[in-house]
Amino acid sequence: MPNNLLPYVAKVTTGEYEIMVFGDDYDTIDGTGVRDYIHAVDLAKGHLKALDYIMDNKGAEAFNLGTGKDTAC
Repeated sequence: MPNNLLPYVAKVTTGEYEIMVFGDDYDTIDGTGVRDYIHAVDLAKGHLKALDYIMDNKGAEAFNLGTGKDTAC
């Protein structure tokens, strides 16, 4: 198998390799995946809030940053 993309694409076009597509069986209306996108600034603000949090709290914690709105991909 090639180590980078271009030789792999070339081998696909000659029929030496096949492309396998995954991700059409999600539990959604049309079987495709969905994502919850946020703006980069909001992500940065979330990181700053996390830094504030760890200054006042011990241990580990997980937080999910998102809008709550699904976007089909």
